[in-house]
Amino acid sequence: MNLAFYLKLTVFCFSCFCVKDSYSQNNASLLKTIQKENPAYKEEFFVLKSDTSIKSGSYIKYAFPKQLITSGFYKSGKKDSAWIDYNRETNSPINKGVYFNGQKKGVWEYYYPSGELALKFDHSLVRTIFCKNCGDTSTKKVLVLKDTSFYYQIVQREAFFNGDSKQLKVFLLKSIENELKKLPKTQKNTVTFKLIIDADGRASKQTIISGLNQETDYKLLMQFKLIPDEWVSSLFQGKPVVSKINFDLEIP
Repeated sequence: MNLAFYLKLTVFCFSCFCVKDSYSQNNASLLKTIQKENPAYKEEFFVLKSDTSIKSGSYIKYAFPKQLITSGFYKSGKKDSAWIDYNRETNSPINKGVYFNGQKKGVWEYYYPSGELALKFDHSLVRTIFCKNCGDTSTKKVLVLKDTSFYYQIVQREAFFNGDSKQLKVFLLKSIENELKKLPKTQKNTVTFKLIIDADGRASKQTIISGLNQETDYKLLMQFKLIPDEWVSSLFQGKPVVSKINFDLEIP
């Protein structure tokens, strides 16, 4: 290596170090904790010191007491690096793979609630590597979004709520405590919600398609919309998709 090149390389490396060091000082991370009681869960993540609304660093979400739900990493407010979502009942993975700049990249693995591998999909090459029960006509049909409309399709995994079902029921019924006292003791009722679950497990367009009465249904629906995004997406033709599902709530 000649002297001139060595000096240029030294200056370049020193400059990079200074820039990196300056960036680190100006954007030091702060640990932030968010805790919810109903349904109970806790999030711990890092944010930029210069802008505490931007997540940057490790992220974990868990139910009490310390039951891990999600582990991952953020970079400048976007999901980055390895992410794993866990089944609340079995503690086994539901989805796992890598994000880059907020987008899924490389091979992701998706599992049934039982813990069995349902799908391996390469999001970079947009192709299925493994799919259990693909084309199996016995698999349940679900309304899946295609273009701008929903069509019944045979899916490899139906979307489901990955949370404590008993705790969720208590959370929903809390909003109609007074109305429950007025219901006949011998009467059994089921309220059916309809909602859309997107490919990342976020819920929207919640409605009630079979309920009790206008006032009670309204209170239940407002409470239902407060449920954290602990849903798991449907799988169709080798990838997570937007789907429309029903969710039943038994009224005691």
